[in-house]
Amino acid sequence: MARSKNSLADTWPLLLIGTGFSAIALAALVIAALHLINHLRAQAWVEHPAILESHAPVAGQRLNSERSCRLEGRYRYQWQGRDYTGERLSFSIIHAYNLDDFDLQLADHLGGPGNAIHVRVNPADPAESVAFSEIRWGEVGACMLFVFGMGSGVLFFLYAAFAKGRSRKLSGRGATPVRLHGVTVLIMWLLPPLFGLLAWLLWRDGHPLWAATLALQWPLTVNASVAWLRQRR
Repeated sequence: MARSKNSLADTWPLLLIGTGFSAIALAALVIAALHLINHLRAQAWVEHPAILESHAPVAGQRLNSERSCRLEGRYRYQWQGRDYTGERLSFSIIHAYNLDDFDLQLADHLGGPGNAIHVRVNPADPAESVAFSEIRWGEVGACMLFVFGMGSGVLFFLYAAFAKGRSRKLSGRGATPVRLHGVTVLIMWLLPPLFGLLAWLLWRDGHPLWAATLALQWPLTVNASVAWLRQRR
């Protein structure tokens, strides 16, 4: 009895590898999303004076070390007569591993212990605050590279698993016709708001080239929509 095409025995290694790639992409997406969401939330918080108590790299590592390091510290502030202590210096989640000089910039922004600083405090929950609410684009960019890189790997392995053995129809010129699916176009239209937000944030923070690159998603989506409508005629 001949084995059926796309049997589980043939596809499970590809599905297993694709699942691993998707898990990495999902983790990177969550890290980038949390960073951006927290930054946007903090825009509605109140700027408030505080006193920096201390800051130092994790595990006593030097700020200019090429090893993994992360700046942590404490600051105190008063809100409506109550004393609070904050330990969140920024919204950065990952440890810097020769990624950028964010820790050095953060340390320079905060100054030394005892320095008067301004933090952002959540008025709905005064115990929630952050000393530096700006986006660490090195972290967000690295995560998005993982998302797109690993996501491409997922698509490759899923295509290899489920398209194996399928015959392709050829056009009159001998080339495989490219057809767009309505679901693909719909997904493309769901992305412009996200890409538009990222482009605006990049433009605001002085990264016009990266902003323009993300803005290209809009004409690409329009072009795909036009091609799909012509295809349906």
